[in-house]
Amino acid sequence: MYFSQSVSQNNGGPIMRERFSPFDPADALEDAEMIGIFLNEALQSRQVAHVASALQAVARSPGVQDLAQKAGLSSEQVIAILRAELPMSLGAAAARMRAVGIDTEDPEAPGSA
Repeated sequence: MYFSQSVSQNNGGPIMRERFSPFDPADALEDAEMIGIFLNEALQSRQVAHVASALQAVARSPGVQDLAQKAGLSSEQVIAILRAELPMSLGAAAARMRAVGIDTEDPEAPGSA
């Protein structure tokens, strides 16, 4: 699927069309380290929907195999743990991350920012 955008020039010239393909962050998550950074950044947003979306992206990513290997789990187990279903608390999301070996703090703990 492609998205197009029309761009006209200020001098009244022809209209050009640019094609854009959709971006899926899952494609860029190649290993456990990248996944950890990605999920911790999402968690810092403190927005449950954003964190749930990030967990779903990780479950689709090629790096899930590396994450599973480092956690001593199968890819299927990691995917099952990460599958985010709303409603979910930030604490539950952090617990899922820790369950698959990603170091993170509980965002709902006292003193968390």
